Amino acid sequence: MRMNILADALKSITNADRKGKRQVLIRPSSKVIIRFLQVMQRHGYIGEFELVDDHRAGKIVVSLIGRINKCGVISPRFDLRHNQFDQWVSNLLPSRQFGFMVLTTSYGIMDHVEAHKKHTGGKILVAMADNKPVRVFTTKKVGGVTINTVTISPPSSSSSAASSPSTSTATSSSPKSSDEWVLKCCTTAANALEQYRDNSLKDVELAEFDWSGLPAHQQDLVPQFLVRIEEMRKAIEMNNIVVTSMLRWHDSYLKAHSTSPENGCCGTARGSPVDPQHQSMIENMFLQFARDWSSAGEIERQECYGPMLTQLTTLLPIDKAARAPVVLVPGSGFSRLPWETTRLGYATEACECSHVMLLPAMYILTQCHKNQHTISPYVHTTANTTSAKEMMFKQVTFPDVEPTQFTFVLTDTDFVQLCKSKPSQSVDCVMTCFFIDTAYNIFDYMEAICWVLKDGGLWINLGPLHWVHPPRESIRLTIEEIQSCMQNKLGFSFLHNTVHPYCHYCSPPTSLMPMVFDCQLWAARFTRASCSLFHPDTSSTGKGRAQSRPNWSIPQQSDRYRHQHDEDSAESHNPPATSSKRPRHRAQQQQQSQSSNRTPNTNRS
Repeated sequence: MRMNILADALKSITNADRKGKRQVLIRPSSKVIIRFLQVMQRHGYIGEFELVDDHRAGKIVVSLIGRINKCGVISPRFDLRHNQFDQWVSNLLPSRQFGFMVLTTSYGIMDHVEAHKKHTGGKILVAMADNKPVRVFTTKKVGGVTINTVTISPPSSSSSAASSPSTSTATSSSPKSSDEWVLKCCTTAANALEQYRDNSLKDVELAEFDWSGLPAHQQDLVPQFLVRIEEMRKAIEMNNIVVTSMLRWHDSYLKAHSTSPENGCCGTARGSPVDPQHQSMIENMFLQFARDWSSAGEIERQECYGPMLTQLTTLLPIDKAARAPVVLVPGSGFSRLPWETTRLGYATEACECSHVMLLPAMYILTQCHKNQHTISPYVHTTANTTSAKEMMFKQVTFPDVEPTQFTFVLTDTDFVQLCKSKPSQSVDCVMTCFFIDTAYNIFDYMEAICWVLKDGGLWINLGPLHWVHPPRESIRLTIEEIQSCMQNKLGFSFLHNTVHPYCHYCSPPTSLMPMVFDCQLWAARFTRASCSLFHPDTSSTGKGRAQSRPNWSIPQQSDRYRHQHDEDSAESHNPPATSSKRPRHRAQQQQQSQSSNRTPNTNRS
């Protein structure tokens, strides 16, 4: 007799996915299973699924794409209010960006992010986590020959949902497992790149169609408009040459590792419709090319990277007789900042979790040579434009340097996840540029930095507090609150702390509304003995609790929670001897509760 058909279905899916199967048969079927599979499909955990009517209980054939790490039913179905989601996410999932909780609500079955947006609670059904590989890209020069390598560290099939990804540069012991994971996580970015030309030309056609709807005498007022439309088409075709080259490299690498480019372990399958957000990110990609890897972005790089590199070389000089200091650059984007620190002689590590940023960065660092490509980065900037010739159709050449000249490690993972897997006190300096306002919870970033920094290490930051996530999804602090926490609680002492004005960010040179920020620039030295995360804090209650590492890095929180829940369930099923016999009448229940309330408190001092 089946006790929980949803639990049986998820076990079948998880086991088949771990064995590398492409399909799995689920039976019997139910409405709850179908709606849950729709949620999984919407987030890219599974492919298509088909309902089979066998005139009995029904069957479901599910296509697997190898993304699921762990997926299981939470029993019993606890009631969750919308303000309790963060606590349960920290208990059940490895991090905010890895996995989902699925709930049944009054609006139907949905994930916890959608439920939070609708400001509703519900009963928790399932917790599921990604099976996301870590890819380390390195460039080495041996005997005058440049060697570009991509090292894959796929997660173990027996790892739990709370296990951290490995950042080891050693190759996997199983070649088949390594081949299965090579670059498949970039399929969402590759799909958006593949459709860049068609979607961009459609936008141009719509603009031309709107223009043709105007009266003839109004069209005659600006006769050069149609000429500009044709120039936009030519600029898009020029940009598409770079896109095609990137896709050719991406697909050839997948083919070399016996992996189909049409499917990926996460993200959207190739050929699927591209949402407007990803289309906008691809258009901004060309602005990032100009900012980070062309001579046109030299001024912006001097405004943003220049002050940070000055603080780094001044406060952490390189001793040629000693080991090179280790610098960690989270949220590296197109990776020009870690390239610059490597050029100065530092041992650099960088991480980036956005595949739209990571795929072009990988292409530049491993495939491009100096002045190889020419693009029109501002062709999609149609607002606040002074001159189409000087702005929209301005061409830039990239890269302006030889990217494969220096070696550093670029890891595809979330910053907090990366710090979980690193040993304590392993980094001499952390450099955050336009990064800290990308946090859902800024305290996670700060604790992660404290964990990896050595005693006496540096945190160099430059950026605004733009807070890219909505207010209900992020903790928004002021600069004063952040620096007060750093100085009074986390053991940082500021060596340099100023407002650095007029920092441009991907701003066209002649735009009427340039994107300019007044950024906070600080360089702070970390004293581990003064950090309250690792030592007792008796400032408020007098009762401190020493910790060896921050709470976020305690492994397998979900297993620990389930163990505690099992103990609570055992106590509820085995009540004390004094209450083993349930009173038959309400009066006896009240009398028993009153007697229990009169039990003396032995813990009172």
